[in-house]
Amino acid sequence: MAPRRAIRVACAVMEKKGRLFAAKRGPTGANGGRWELPGGKIEPGETPEACVRRELWEELGIQVEPLASWPPCRTVLPGLAVRLFPVVCRWRRGAVQLREHESWDWFTPEELLSLEWSAPDRPVIRRWLAQRKAKEPS
Repeated sequence: MAPRRAIRVACAVMEKKGRLFAAKRGPTGANGGRWELPGGKIEPGETPEACVRRELWEELGIQVEPLASWPPCRTVLPGLAVRLFPVVCRWRRGAVQLREHESWDWFTPEELLSLEWSAPDRPVIRRWLAQRKAKEPS
């Protein structure tokens, strides 16, 4: 059995008017064509918050402000273990420039359920949906 490589990744959880920001990867490479909460690999010595700021600038040309961090989620894939650090952010400035993605949008909770998600993002999506549901008036 081949050893499993482990990576640390940060993702941005950005909400606006009850919608969640997501980006669709280009058709090639790992997770090609799947939706994700944008972010990327955490560099040595980098915090998840700094990673999200850097990655969203590099990949999408937008500046974000980290507001809070959620506990990390672990996803085990064939040959790879991903520890995902969700960072709740606010969009500060910039217009999206698709450098590594083919599409992006803000999605309602109902729309999120119809998207094909990257596996490591699924627990974060479930948590966001649960928090939204908890906020709804009874």
